[in-house]
Amino acid sequence: MNTRKKEIRDIIDRIIDEPAGSPVHSFEGLKVRVIAALNPQSESARASEETAAMVYSREPHEPDLSPDDWALLSEIYWDLIVDRIITPGLDAQNREFCRFRIHSEYVPRLKGPA
Repeated sequence: MNTRKKEIRDIIDRIIDEPAGSPVHSFEGLKVRVIAALNPQSESARASEETAAMVYSREPHEPDLSPDDWALLSEIYWDLIVDRIITPGLDAQNREFCRFRIHSEYVPRLKGPA
């Protein structure tokens, strides 16, 4: 795994392993949290998952992922599905593919804030 992919994967692992008080349940929410972790001084650090899910375009001055980082995030997202860490869809009533829940057999590996 290349260095940048490992850095982003470590951020995502910390996000997923956070206590239930601030879970992420969408790809867009995960993306916003990764951006916030990579750019802690940004306004994105204060964005909520609900706001992120509704707002798909940001102001040009706000940080976003580079095309390479976006591709890595997408790869990692699929790795999480294949590794049975996340499962697409929240529940029977909310089966949207961009939404997800933590897999029932996943055991957190990391400790500490994202």
